[in-house]
Amino acid sequence: MRKTQTVILFLLLSILCIGCATTRNDFFGIGINNVYSAKDFTIRSYSKEGVQYDCDHCTMNSNISAWAEVNWAGLEVMVKNDTDSPIATNYYLDSFSLIAKDGKEFRLGKIFYDENYINPGRTICYYLSTPFDGFSTDMKRVKEETAMIICELGSPSDKVIIVLKPLPKG
Repeated sequence: MRKTQTVILFLLLSILCIGCATTRNDFFGIGINNVYSAKDFTIRSYSKEGVQYDCDHCTMNSNISAWAEVNWAGLEVMVKNDTDSPIATNYYLDSFSLIAKDGKEFRLGKIFYDENYINPGRTICYYLSTPFDGFSTDMKRVKEETAMIICELGSPSDKVIIVLKPLPKG
């Protein structure tokens, strides 16, 4: 019985990892100094060459970046740490929020992750559930109605904030 559960867990995680590796990228984000400057982060363009963005009136850390995709399982957020220091993560303290275009905020449920740090040069994939309270579970609508996603990682004294915004179409 225990062996069967282990095999099923391994297969599920393999499927999730394959999905994370083949992302379509619906959102892009960077590390910023505080959540109140999230509105100042704007994406100007997106192409094969990369993302062009600005963050007026905010201090950003472009060595911390993130990509997200809305898919059948919910939301996948990939956080890349190109700094010289590890980023602490904690399942119980980390928070993920979706801000709708109408200003409503929804907490996103954490499906699974088992990392305590994002070490320098590494990327970690977080699997999140989409909101159900008054917000459509239709993935197309989630993409269209999302203004931003805010990830707060680590403890209150050592918090890393990442803001993701929708990528322009085309």
